[in-house]
Amino acid sequence: MKKTLLILLLLIAAKADAQMTFSKLNTGTKTELKGIAATDSNTVYACGDTGIIIKTTNGGTSWTKLTTGTTNPLWDIKIVPGSSGQQIVAVGDNNTILKSTNGGTSWTMQTPPTPANTFIFGIYCADANTYYACGGSIATSSAIVLKTTNGGSSWTLTNVSSAFFLDKIFAQGSSIYTVGTGSLSGDGVILKGNGTTYTSSKSAPAVVSNLWCIDANRVIGVSTNGSIWRTNNGGSTWTDKSPSFFGELFGIKFRNNAEGFVCGVLSGNTAILRTTDTGLTWTNIAVADTIGLLAIEIAGNRVYTCGEYGTVMKSTISNTNSIQHTAIATKKIYPNPATDIITIDGGNAQQTTIYNIIDGTGRLIMTGSITGTGSINISALASGNYTISFSEDAAIYQFTKR
Repeated sequence: MKKTLLILLLLIAAKADAQMTFSKLNTGTKTELKGIAATDSNTVYACGDTGIIIKTTNGGTSWTKLTTGTTNPLWDIKIVPGSSGQQIVAVGDNNTILKSTNGGTSWTMQTPPTPANTFIFGIYCADANTYYACGGSIATSSAIVLKTTNGGSSWTLTNVSSAFFLDKIFAQGSSIYTVGTGSLSGDGVILKGNGTTYTSSKSAPAVVSNLWCIDANRVIGVSTNGSIWRTNNGGSTWTDKSPSFFGELFGIKFRNNAEGFVCGVLSGNTAILRTTDTGLTWTNIAVADTIGLLAIEIAGNRVYTCGEYGTVMKSTISNTNSIQHTAIATKKIYPNPATDIITIDGGNAQQTTIYNIIDGTGRLIMTGSITGTGSINISALASGNYTISFSEDAAIYQFTKR
């Protein structure tokens, strides 16, 4: 018999963001860090100039500089879903795509079919084998999108003439969104495609530097003039939801479909913004610094952000700076308890959703994607209680592994 799980209380941040504080960590480097990714609340990677990748396994108390084999600047880094944190992909200048299959101990340079001196600025791992990357080619003066369906063993190239450079990319089911620079004049663009062709969804007055897809219809892009562009209808129309002050925004990450963070520089000061209503409104978290922040990551209840001068900052989302709301369950998970397979029932048959499984200590231990009703193999998990959340669902569910 199918069994609906009891809903845990979803923590949604209050407007009293002054209670949430960010501390600066000692990374041991002054090299600019452009991308950040976490496998759990303690294990974090950051990449940046001169090919640097640093790693912590203790929540930022200490960091290790990894041997990457390149001096090319690295712009983005992602954990491959379903790899238990062992597979990581980083991208950068001069056609650079690096992949590790052993938690960063060693890295292999992949060979994309791009012209010489191509900049690869963004990477998105949709599942264990399908990745998208984006950037731009000086040789062709146009943007490019790369796709692999075999974990990077081979890549296909799409030249995108409707943009000059593309900074970041995000796949939501069959809809692929990518953002960047529209032309040499420095205007911004948001494109929507199907993996083969891409057309303009939004032209903006400044570079759109990053984006997040809550689902296939609700997408948010951040811009270098402080704009926060949001669509509620799959890109047919866009509205600027930015606060009323000037700045540059570069990083964006959502914890669930309601709560998210943006980082950058606003009015000459370090900027971290927070939303608890799917990006409709944003509040500024006070940070007493002027460092420019370029990327942001969320793992469990921890938020990490990185940027100039080797900076990594960390904060914890706790009950003291959150308000509890009860979310409405939209899914059934069964059997519960389970030994090897759990079935997720109730998803949109046409929509791919990302799931995160967290253990009792708050560690993110498994992530992946399913479309509609699907199954997740949990046989590798230790016995115990776990929570699972979905990218398009505000509820957090619980199951027991026997």
